[in-house]
Amino acid sequence: MVLVHYAYPKGSIVVKGTRIYGFLEPQPAVIVPWGEYKHAPSNYVQAQYTKPILQAMFPDGDFPNVSFTYHEMRFLSWEEMCAICKGVGLKTNREKGKRRARLRKFFRENC
Repeated sequence: MVLVHYAYPKGSIVVKGTRIYGFLEPQPAVIVPWGEYKHAPSNYVQAQYTKPILQAMFPDGDFPNVSFTYHEMRFLSWEEMCAICKGVGLKTNREKGKRRARLRKFFRENC
């Protein structure tokens, strides 16, 4: 699943019964299934995962002040990745590449 806005700034679209607003609209981002995003990626703009959004998705987690999209996850520092994994309750290997891959897979399936 991916957190997205519609690609047209002031537009909106309905996908499987869910309205997705443009990125300049005052509406929050919407989670769409990964398959839908991959089917038409030009229709969407990835939204930022921030501390308040992550805390709303995982109420028991404690997250750092960080802002990233799904595709920017590869630029997270080691400490940020560790804190996000701890916040979502994900156990991973200590190798940076494997941790990043597991975190990306977790977000693709659950967020």
